[in-house]
Formats: sequence, structure tokens, C-alpha cells
Amino acid sequence: EFGISVKGYDIDMKKVQARKAKVVKTLSGGVEFLLKANKVELVKGAAKILAPGKVEVNGKVLETKNILIASGSKASKPPIKGIDNPGVLTSKEALEMDHVPGKIVIIGGGIEFAGIYKAFGAEVTIVEFMPKIIPNMDKEITDRLQKLLEKKGIQFMVGTKVEEISKSGSGLSVTVDKDGTKSSLPCDEGLVSTGRWTSRA
Repeated sequence: EFGISVKGYDIDMKKVQARKAKVVKTLSGGVEFLLKANKVELVKGAAKILAPGKVEVNGKVLETKNILIASGSKASKPPIKGIDNPGVLTSKEALEMDHVPGKIVIIGGGIEFAGIYKAFGAEVTIVEFMPKIIPNMDKEITDRLQKLLEKKGIQFMVGTKVEEISKSGSGLSVTVDKDGTKSSLPCDEGLVSTGRWTSRA
């Protein structure tokens, strides 16, 4: 059911993705069912706020007392040279991958993806610009978490700046700077996990 065949073991990413798609469809369908069950009118289309209390959708004007804008978010991309190269992923593409990369470099926090990829058998390196992972959490907790993840084989480079992502053979090379010392991290794919920003689309 989960796309894992135990023969030593083997990962079938097509089955993994098929199951994920089924779960997403079930959850989103459940939300739509709850809206209908609670007599919430659902109008699909591009919305435009005309005036206070007036929203236009597909030529139809809806009038209301309050308007809540909840348009979702998009992955943020810091100004890194080569960040748009093929093989550099955001969380959207990462959740749609049909294979397990041999090596992946995660730029930013991304510890959830790090745990997933490591469990699937990838070599994982996290490059974090801040001096510790999850900067807004207590240092004692983040230090403990980092040690636990390191025991699983995940490598960390904290207080490290990513300067460039370039093509290298069939993969990528991530150039980093740690306290003035530069080095290159070869990988099959890179994942940008530097947060999300509110989308207007």
C-alpha cells in the first residue's frame, strides 16, 4: 500500500507518488464535502475586490460584510546565482519526484525533507545560513535535534552561505562559503527550502 516492497528492501517511487496523490485527493475532496454539508457556497474562478464588501468572480459580484484573503503561498527563492538551473527543486517539485536522488543538498531548514530523503536512501546535506537549524526555536532543542539527525547520517553545514549552484556533469555543484572558506558540494539535485511567501495569484 505504501509502495515499499521488503526484499532487502526496495522503494517503488511510482507507487509512493500514486498513494500520495490518492491521499491528497481524499483530503481535498473531504474539505469540499464539508463546505457543502455546512451550506458554504463555493464559487471557482479568479477573484477581484471591487470595493469594500464587493468581490467579483467570473463577472458575478458577491457582496459581504467581511473578506478573507487566503490565496496560499509560493516557495521563496533567494538571490543565488544558478538557482533556476534544472535539478534545483522547490517543495512543490520535491513532493512530485518519481525517483530517489543519490545525493541531495538542501538549502535552508528543510529537515522534514531531509528525514524523508534519508529514509529513502539518499545522501543528504543541509546548508543553513543561520548559526543553527530552526533559528526561531530554543538552542537546546535544535542542538538535540541536529545530533539525532546526524546519527541518522544527515550532514549539516550551519552558518554557511550558498554562493552559486552550477551544472556539473549530469548533476549539480553547490558552492558554499563557511567563514571565508569556499568549497563545492556535488549532488544530483538541490532543494531550496528557505520558506514561503504569500501568493497573490
